[in-house]
Amino acid sequence: MAETKKNPNLSTVPDPETESVLAEFWRELLEIDNVSPSDRILELGGNSLVAVMLANRMELTWGYRPSMEEIFSCTLRELAELCYQDSCSQGGE
Repeated sequence: MAETKKNPNLSTVPDPETESVLAEFWRELLEIDNVSPSDRILELGGNSLVAVMLANRMELTWGYRPSMEEIFSCTLRELAELCYQDSCSQGGE
């Protein structure tokens, strides 16, 4: 997994709404019905184009743009956690 910048003052469980919206992005971009928090995008058929589209959606939605390494190595839950931590560290939540 990619080395992530975690804020020790925040819970390791992401905001349920953030994870839910991110899961919907994955379902739409990968054209699949189900994703789980432990899934990785490459394991579900993702590629670099999907990763760029996901990064764009995340940036537009939360102001957080993950690196390609984070998208490819993190699980759905880990990616939601990174996004949530970034929005919290910037005063978003």
